[in-house]
This record gives sequence, C-alpha cells and structure tokens, in this order.
Amino acid sequence: MRATGGILAALFLGAAPAADADPAIDPAPEAVLASLPFEKGAPARTIVIDLAPKGNARRLRFQLDTGATNSVVTPRLAREMGVKVSRIKQDAYRRGTVLGRDVQFYVDTNRSDTGSTSGWEFGLVGGDFLSDYVVELDFAGKRVRFLEPRLFEVRASVDAPGEAVFPMKLVSSRPALRALLDGHAVDLLVDTGAYMGLMLSGEIARNVGLAFAPVPDFELLGTRGRTAGHAGDLARLTLGPFVFEQVPAVVSPNGFFNLGFPGDSILGYDVLAQFLVRIDYPRQRIWLRQRADAPPFFDPRRTAESRAGTP
Repeated sequence: MRATGGILAALFLGAAPAADADPAIDPAPEAVLASLPFEKGAPARTIVIDLAPKGNARRLRFQLDTGATNSVVTPRLAREMGVKVSRIKQDAYRRGTVLGRDVQFYVDTNRSDTGSTSGWEFGLVGGDFLSDYVVELDFAGKRVRFLEPRLFEVRASVDAPGEAVFPMKLVSSRPALRALLDGHAVDLLVDTGAYMGLMLSGEIARNVGLAFAPVPDFELLGTRGRTAGHAGDLARLTLGPFVFEQVPAVVSPNGFFNLGFPGDSILGYDVLAQFLVRIDYPRQRIWLRQRADAPPFFDPRRTAESRAGTP
C-alpha cells in the first residue's frame, strides 16, 4: 500500500451549518451527495459500494477501507473497470464517480500486470478519496452516505443518550480513536477494511494483560501478505461512554505489516457495526450512536465463519 505524508487541511466555504444542527438529526437533503447501498453478494463484514455514475456502462465496485491511505486496485479488477493497465505507469489512474469527483487509484503491478501480489483480488477506496467528506456508515441499513462538509458537520459534543463524539487522530488520511483496553489507553486505527472487531499486536495484548493462543487453520490475510492468527478475550473495551465486556480479540503476535497503530492495533468492522457512525474527516471528529440490534462479534475460535480476512 502506498502512503502519503500530507495532513488534510480543511477549507470551509459557503454557508455555515445552522447553529442548532444536531448530529442525531438526519442531514438536510442538500447535504447528501450520495447514498449508496452495501453491495449484495460481497463477503461478510465488508462494505463494498459501487461508485460508478448513474448510467455508467461499467461498475466501479470498491471496498470502503478507512484503514487504507490510498485507493488501490488489483490488475484483474482494474481491467473489469475498463482500465488499460500498464506496468510502467507510476501515477494514479482515475475514473468519474457518482459524487461528481474522480476517484484516483493505483494498480498493484509489483508482481505482474495480470494478477495480484497478495494472491487475492481487491479494489479499495481509501482515505485519499474519503477525506473530503463526512462519511456516514449505516450498518443496520447497509448503506453509506457521503455528506457535504460545508452543509453538515459532526459537532464537537452531544448530550443525547446513546451518542458520543470523539476527537479523531488523522495520520496519512487514516483515522484513529482513543480506547481503553482493560483500562489501558490505546490509539486504535478505525478500519472498515478489517472484518474482525478488534485486532491487537502481541506487544499491546501483553501490555494490557490479554492471554492469547494460536487458532488452528486461521490466518490473517492482507494486501501485503499473511500471518498466523491468534485470539483471546479482552475483559473490557471502553469507547467513551460505551463499554463492551468479554470482547473476542484477534492477535497478530509479531505485528501485521505496519497496517495499524500502535503496533498494528485496529478497531474493525464488528465494533463499528455496533453503531451508526459518522466520520467527519475535515473536522477530525467521529460520532457514534449505539444500535439496539447490533450483531455479535466475530470469534475465530467459536464460529464457522473462520476464514482468511483482509485487515
């Protein structure tokens, strides 16, 4: 995965949001730039959306991956998008989207211009595209909304029950939240591309006193390679006012290719799916509203869904 060094500097133009705007209230229709369903048939615990403009002859199916700095597509999927792939091309490809803005992406030709480096096909839309928006993730409704930040914002605080706003650290267009792991404060990468709820490095797991062990036939597979998966139970995960007990945690004892932070620690799909989520990239805030019908956490030790994943 390529990385960029720039930090987003937001420029707010035009009319300001109404003073009494409340993040718990649905954004005004004019603030919604696009409302896209989770694509049917996509792997479980992934958010795949079609960014193609209406009436486009080809689909632009991307996995929405807040844990990726750049948007990246494997050669085979790029060709399905109508891209003429070249190994000597170093700059980004681009295609128009339903948002009226081009998505720019790199094609992974490190190994070949016909197959993927990792052995599995993927198309990821990352922070280089997402960071211009307020991105709403409605896991219950299986829908993503892109909101215009000049017309809608996540406020600095809320007081409604079941809601909270968090300051967000943004590193290379990737968001992070501060969580408490059994009382230990840790910054976790907010990663919709990670199918589990919580992934910790071996170092962090040991620091918080989490016992873990290898899980037979369980691997973590990412864009840079794969590694054996371990698992354990975290006694308590705390996100502001929200507390979860006995949370299954996937552990990568030797880290996971520097994809998370610190030490490859990630807050993934299953934890995020406990909420309606709004990520305000320009203002570096995340709003969470807890769901009453949230799904159970993935646990590779106790579910038939154990499989290679894509954090």
